[in-house]
Amino acid sequence: MPEPRLKIAGHSIRASDAWVLLQLPPDLEFIGFDYAGDLLNDPPSASDVVELPDFGRLLLLGVSLTPDDVRSCLMAAEQAPWSSVPGDARLVETPYGGAGTPYAHATLLYRHFRYRHRLGVTIASAILHLKRPHLVPLLNDRILAFYSERAVDLAASSMSESPLYWEVFRRDLIDSAPGIDALRRKLGAADDAVSRALSRLSDVRLFGIVVNGVAAS
Repeated sequence: MPEPRLKIAGHSIRASDAWVLLQLPPDLEFIGFDYAGDLLNDPPSASDVVELPDFGRLLLLGVSLTPDDVRSCLMAAEQAPWSSVPGDARLVETPYGGAGTPYAHATLLYRHFRYRHRLGVTIASAILHLKRPHLVPLLNDRILAFYSERAVDLAASSMSESPLYWEVFRRDLIDSAPGIDALRRKLGAADDAVSRALSRLSDVRLFGIVVNGVAAS
């Protein structure tokens, strides 16, 4: 029986190769971000509140923050349309769509942080991932560049004015479901605490870590 694979921007990698990618080089930034520095903690769960410790998580992820970023993010959180995006919303169930769709509500929440309060892509997506961990992918410049051509092409064919990064990520996530499941089982059965911690992350986050590794290689 063929080994399950993950599909990433036209690339196809085996679950076992994704496991190796997560081990080498040893990148433990996710411990600081996803587990607030302690693997005894739980991974992120839904919340409508942004607190000062959240910024510590971003710093441990390697995100650069200024005092203005922190102030803007706190202000954005107070005014954000949280209620329009359920805490248990899942990216695989949120396809691209127009006004009034779950996708429109989700991207409105993102745009509130990204554009109304002028926060960078990584800051906005990282904060929102912590608050909607099954919905918002954690994007950075590397992943945006990696998916750029596909996001632009899909936008053109979908009559969207903006590149559809979430949608191309979502489609790869769906196509990679068997590979993600196999990878999660392998990580969960490992002897080390770091692998088991990776296995407890949301599909969006676990897949995103692999995508970032592929984009870097």
